[in-house]
Amino acid sequence: MEGSRVSPFVKRVSLKRLLLSALVAFLALIGAYFLLIRPWHLTWGATDEEVRRPMPGDGIHANPSFNGTRAVSVEAGPEHIWPWLVQMGYRRAGFYSYDRLDNDGIPSADQIISEYQSLKVGDRVPMAESAYADYRAVALTLPLKRSLASRKQRMEAALRQYELAAGYQIAGVTTAATYRTADIYLQMGNALLESERPANLSGEALAEYDLLLEEQAYPFEEQAIALHETNIGRMNNGLYDEWIEQSLAQLAELVPARYAKQERSVAYVETIH
Repeated sequence: MEGSRVSPFVKRVSLKRLLLSALVAFLALIGAYFLLIRPWHLTWGATDEEVRRPMPGDGIHANPSFNGTRAVSVEAGPEHIWPWLVQMGYRRAGFYSYDRLDNDGIPSADQIISEYQSLKVGDRVPMAESAYADYRAVALTLPLKRSLASRKQRMEAALRQYELAAGYQIAGVTTAATYRTADIYLQMGNALLESERPANLSGEALAEYDLLLEEQAYPFEEQAIALHETNIGRMNNGLYDEWIEQSLAQLAELVPARYAKQERSVAYVETIH
């Protein structure tokens, strides 16, 4: 039956064709998304006139990285709608959305809450601070495997909340979420370095244990640096706020040779303005 066997060459050619077909199909899906689905998604529920209409705040950011106009029709006047909007927020009235994701599973409010009706310019709408606080509260103690698993679980919960917050594509929220996400990674690295050491280790064994912790902590610090760099990169689009300023301060500490001078330059520009 030697003649019925498929040669290795034919197998390789078939595999290449299969991979090429899969790549073409994938690219076609990507193209369809950006040509058909994405434009519809960015203007979901809005009329052509609403999409073209100037909106309050358009002048704040000259070159936004995201620009979408979505609308929901509500048969009520502004005086009836505003009380529902002003009370939105994490652990407030919620976001009237996916409560399991953006409000710790707490159902969004179904009534007006009087204590959340006062909102002034500059006030912060909380997005994920509770998950962030829960994460920070977990110390790395012995046995390390158990406490590390608990901290990583809280870490993932907090990261999901900030990922969701960044997804709202509001400039100030995105920069805050990016900073907090970077801080979460940096704190995990620091927590590993500062974690409790086994009492029976000393000398060379302790030095090896410390080196192992440093190797585990390093990727978290690198991730934090990358996220802070993403945040300050938004200055290229004309965006600068307190969270970008804090990212610059963190980078000046983490990578002083590259960023300490840049931070001083930004401070100088703020002074002369």
